[in-house]
Amino acid sequence: MGKDHAPPYANLVIGYLITKKLYPKLAKKYGPACETHIKNNLKLFLDDGFIMLNEKYIPAENLLLELNSLDKTIKFTMEKSSESIAFLDVKINIKPNIFVSNTYTIETDIYSKPTDTFSYFPFRSCAPHHIARNIPYNLTRRIVRIVSNRLTRNHRFSELSLRLQNKGYPIKLIEDSIRKAKKLNRYTLINSGSIKKKKKKKLLTRS
Repeated sequence: MGKDHAPPYANLVIGYLITKKLYPKLAKKYGPACETHIKNNLKLFLDDGFIMLNEKYIPAENLLLELNSLDKTIKFTMEKSSESIAFLDVKINIKPNIFVSNTYTIETDIYSKPTDTFSYFPFRSCAPHHIARNIPYNLTRRIVRIVSNRLTRNHRFSELSLRLQNKGYPIKLIEDSIRKAKKLNRYTLINSGSIKKKKKKKLLTRS
């Protein structure tokens, strides 16, 4: 996003527009139930957003109009799908539930842009050796965290293995990393940030 101050600036601007202008506007125009629905389901990262929208509260096109009315210098765009959509490096797929009729399941997969060349750090590069040796495990750990379907996950492991071998990584190192990653608890990985926050101790001072 350019300069170092750009990400926090984007956070502050979008956060202000959403909390101070959008939410009150939705509550007034569409009712408090709409405001609560958007508050509970809108996920933001810098200037990107994602929402599982129930259009009984507000049609997606109307929500986009409300967003674009917040500030004349900022233009929001929207992608809408009832089947599959990408947010950051995650692809969200909505599929019919084969066990319960008229219901759906959500699966997540890794999303890569069509221009992604997967230019991983070459194993023999002139850099500290421990960095190169940790790359396969970090990438396999990412697969476990993002990919929800076990069969798709194994396919992503195979793809990664070939790409890393092309960059000179030893097959044993790759296989050991995959084996180690498969033992990880996906729920723990996903919630590791919030778990750490809960364990954080407060510093008490006495004046």
